[in-house]
Amino acid sequence: MERAYKILLAKADAQWAATGGESRQELKELAAQRAEWIAVAKHCYEVLWKTEDPAHVLLKGLEDKLEGISVAGVPMIGCIDRVEAAQGFGPTRSGLTTQ
Repeated sequence: MERAYKILLAKADAQWAATGGESRQELKELAAQRAEWIAVAKHCYEVLWKTEDPAHVLLKGLEDKLEGISVAGVPMIGCIDRVEAAQGFGPTRSGLTTQ
């Protein structure tokens, strides 16, 4: 989670960077917005990682587009959010899962 927090802070720094022309009140408001965003984002990934530990996920792909296929005769277009290696799946005990 330490790596995620460093990434989170870097994104917050970029989003709420002062330009130098802000008043004291504006700087306080920017700092409050930044702090609230950090708290909400941190809560989101902490809750997610209680369900799924990212250290145990082996990604094989992200944002794979689906085009030119059909399922039961219905044309499909879209995106597979992620593809990961699956352990203990089926008779071969390995495979891929999608989300």
